[in-house]
Amino acid sequence: MKNIFKIGIVAGLLTLAGCSSNEWTEQAEGLKSFTTLHAAIDDIASTRAHLTDGSTALNKAVTWDEDDYIEIYSDTKPEFTYFHKVSDDGQKAIFNGEKVEGNTFYAIYTQMSSRIDEQNPAIVHATLNNMATNDDDYFFNAPMVAVSTDNNFNLKLTTGLIHIEVGNIPTITEFHLYGNNDERIAGDGYIDMSERNPVFRLYNDGESWAQESEWMKFEGEKQILESGETKDFYFIVPPMTFEKGISIRVKGYDAAGVAINMVKSTKQSLTVERASVHHFSLVDVKATLEEQNEEAVLEAKQRAALIDFYNALNGVNWTHKENWCTDAPLNEWYGVTVDNGKVIGLTLGVNGDIEGEVPASIADLEFVTSFNLQRATLTGQSLTNICALKNLSFLVLTNCEFEEELPAVFYTLENLVSAYFINSLLKGTLSSDISKMTKLTYLNMLSCQLSGTLPQSLATMTNLKYLVLSHNQFSGDVSFLGNMTWLTSLGLAYNNIETIPESIWSLPNLNWLQLSGVTSIPATIGQMTGLTYLSLEGDFTETPSSMANLTKLAQLELYGKLTAIPTWISGLTELDYLEMPNNNIGGELPQWLGNLTKLQRLYLQNNQITGDIPTSFYNLTNLKYLYLVYNYMTINHTEALENWLNGVQYYDIGYQNSPANVEGNEEFGGQNHDWN
Repeated sequence: MKNIFKIGIVAGLLTLAGCSSNEWTEQAEGLKSFTTLHAAIDDIASTRAHLTDGSTALNKAVTWDEDDYIEIYSDTKPEFTYFHKVSDDGQKAIFNGEKVEGNTFYAIYTQMSSRIDEQNPAIVHATLNNMATNDDDYFFNAPMVAVSTDNNFNLKLTTGLIHIEVGNIPTITEFHLYGNNDERIAGDGYIDMSERNPVFRLYNDGESWAQESEWMKFEGEKQILESGETKDFYFIVPPMTFEKGISIRVKGYDAAGVAINMVKSTKQSLTVERASVHHFSLVDVKATLEEQNEEAVLEAKQRAALIDFYNALNGVNWTHKENWCTDAPLNEWYGVTVDNGKVIGLTLGVNGDIEGEVPASIADLEFVTSFNLQRATLTGQSLTNICALKNLSFLVLTNCEFEEELPAVFYTLENLVSAYFINSLLKGTLSSDISKMTKLTYLNMLSCQLSGTLPQSLATMTNLKYLVLSHNQFSGDVSFLGNMTWLTSLGLAYNNIETIPESIWSLPNLNWLQLSGVTSIPATIGQMTGLTYLSLEGDFTETPSSMANLTKLAQLELYGKLTAIPTWISGLTELDYLEMPNNNIGGELPQWLGNLTKLQRLYLQNNQITGDIPTSFYNLTNLKYLYLVYNYMTINHTEALENWLNGVQYYDIGYQNSPANVEGNEEFGGQNHDWN
């Protein structure tokens, strides 16, 4: 395949797409078989951005060679069957071969010797000895592999790439690359295809190895560069770290025919990862060899990390994946925010079927400050890997499922300001190390499965304003929270906390409070005049009159054993949400409720309320939700009531409430009405 790696090597993925029924068979004895592969360079592999450094040679279209082939074998037949290309339309190609049977199938795209392991068919042995190529020829010996249980394969690259741009050397006869610490970069090795991202690994026995590239001697075929021309060379190496950097040795002749034997070296260590590309320049032969174009190098690294993220988290099934894994600039990829060439945000939110393990390579997105992923099933060490983003200041992982507990590395996010884990399946405890997160201002872990005692070191976190830990399994003494006078929001409801300390009832700066297990409400609550949200649950039977001071309340939830609606509520003219279900409220609804004209939601279900809906309710023109079900009301069906209810988005005034004019009830029909 001509130029296939110039495009496909970067993303490291080639898709062999599905076959029709006559090409794929599931046999009666349980074995499967196929004879045809549809090979396609899909959007995940078509990006050229890793190699885009200004050279037009890197932007060539994909073309398939007439003698391209893919090696296939199975768990029941560990012998190579060659599938040869029979046709293509430029991007897609069809490969045919003899029938392959088995349960699990393995694919290799490479043009070097390989051998199937006798004990484990997922392991293939191979040799890297021809280490380089140029833009006028094919990329040899960069193996791509895949494993599948049908005839659909996702081939992944197992090696990395070092790109050298050369100029001002008219005639080149030899070209070598080697590590400055005598690293092995060639020889015999193996690939374990059972790994999520398989890589080529050299053997450790040292019996067959090389310390420098052995090709590019050209053997009489000189590489001629015209005046001002540059040429691109690529060295294929296994994933590794060159501790002391690399060196390039070039032999050739200058314009006068004088021999050149030049060595150029880097000064810094270099880590080559799977499917990564590093760019260097030898255009100025008098300069030292250093990675060229820092912006391009950063772009390549970030693009590779995002593609890994896409592949690992089932990106093909995301709802929105616009421009992902294409040549488009990164800031045009859905949910990716870029500033001055640096990826600073990844906001996927709720985005279809997101599942898998967040790869460790996400750490290459080192400038990310904002990460937002919701309704995702995250396996393995996903949260640990996310916490490698040391510049994170904003983290949203709501409605997610995690296999791991809250990891210790979470507390190393010293730049984190906001963290939201709402409704996530996350177990573990909060460590006293949380105090190291000195910038943390918002922490919302509502409805997780966290447990243990809360660390008293929370009381030293003076930047922590918003602390919501409701619906967990925390226990123990929380009296120290009363010292956190700077808190603006506190949620402790529905845990295993037995005693609510008195000091919490007078925190001066709170505007949001959620507590459960309340047996009595102290009068000091009236000092919390900044409250806009208040939710209390427990066995309390009355409320103090001082709560009339809470005039800023917009949302009030009282789940107790009240026998009447407190009259002090009549002064809460800012209320838009009032919820008091499952109390023991009796008597008729007070007329003054109709004066709370900002009300949008009113929930009074499952009480002992009697009488009719007050005519003052017709003043509640903003009301969208009304729940009066499971009471003992006698509702008089009038035209005025009907007209008013037509403006209510949804109401339920049904069971145990008896409309007086039963015969006309069908006239109240409508999808937002319920009289049953």
